[in-house]
Amino acid sequence: MGYAKEMGMRLQPMGAERSQQRMEELKARVERFRPAHNGMASQFDQLIASQTGQPGAMPGSLAAGASDPMGFAPFNPMSAGVSLTGAIGQPGSRVVAGNKFATEIAAAATRHGVDVGLLTALVEQESSFNPQAISPVGAQGLTQLMPATARSLGVTNPMDPVQNLNGGAKYLAQMMREFNGDTRLALAAYNAGPGAVRRHGGIPPYRETQNYVSRIMSRWQNG
Repeated sequence: MGYAKEMGMRLQPMGAERSQQRMEELKARVERFRPAHNGMASQFDQLIASQTGQPGAMPGSLAAGASDPMGFAPFNPMSAGVSLTGAIGQPGSRVVAGNKFATEIAAAATRHGVDVGLLTALVEQESSFNPQAISPVGAQGLTQLMPATARSLGVTNPMDPVQNLNGGAKYLAQMMREFNGDTRLALAAYNAGPGAVRRHGGIPPYRETQNYVSRIMSRWQNG
């Protein structure tokens, strides 16, 4: 209003009849939109409930293969340049180049109760998100499971991304429980084995293991 005065504009009041007509037009527009809006909201509620089991609770991302009511592909935070903050609310978000498995990582982490960001950092360190990665000692897939470990975790095909991620998340969860939630010790056990961690009373004095723990923790906490 002050700006209009400064520009020398003369504002004319809207007549009562015109004002009432304008209000009726706006009300008509709202009423035309309402049924479509309500229907869309209902569809979204049903979709969210089917994905999370909790009506109205928006998941971090849709399950693999799901589509939204408007026919778009599932939203993938990683491919959009945003990383998930973690199943247990740990801080940190960063762009992770090359990660095509954000949805599968989030699902595996949630299923086994480990942090999404931590599992993402582990997969990045282990395989750089390459599902066909094989180490010189025979570790396989995204989370680099050794054949015997994979079998013990119920993984029949370590090269299958979903099986491998679930196996890795399950094993990481086991190590977290083994070492009372100490993330550093759990990561050291993932790399060097729980026996080595117990023998040394902490992170073993192996350069590989120490670098492994440091890099994953840095990616997880400072991303």
